[in-house]
Amino acid sequence: MVTPLAQGFNLSAFGNSFISLQRITELARERGPQPKFSLWEESVAHIIAHELAHQYLVNRYGRGMWRNLSHWKQEGLPEYLANIAAIRADSTTSLAERIRVLYDDRVWSGARGRDWCRIHYEAELLVEYLHDVRGYSLEQIMDDSVSEQETLRNMAAWLNEQEQ
Repeated sequence: MVTPLAQGFNLSAFGNSFISLQRITELARERGPQPKFSLWEESVAHIIAHELAHQYLVNRYGRGMWRNLSHWKQEGLPEYLANIAAIRADSTTSLAERIRVLYDDRVWSGARGRDWCRIHYEAELLVEYLHDVRGYSLEQIMDDSVSEQETLRNMAAWLNEQEQ
């Protein structure tokens, strides 16, 4: 059930989360430097927070509804919750700068698995944009009417406005 790349996983039916310090370290070494606040930056605290956020979603919405959420919603909130304290404490980067990193193909090419990291990075940015810029609540973000493509378009338009 768990991919070989998994650094952690959540067994929501049993209320348990598991992490692999060995896998976290291996992936960080394999991939080299990653963008700030990404899934692969060798942070045990990040993985623990990410897995606990999955558990929170399952507890809040139920396993059936959680499984029906689109992938960016399933992973975006856990990434957002795993990163938000560090993001807010870091004055050296901004949401706009991190969105630019998302669109910089040079950052994501090369090492095996970087495309998976990019998907998680994008999901976190979508949730952060909706919550911090647009003021959406968790319920609004999780609503079926909020689509990935529309949010990506809105986020790109917002980035263009920031650059002017």
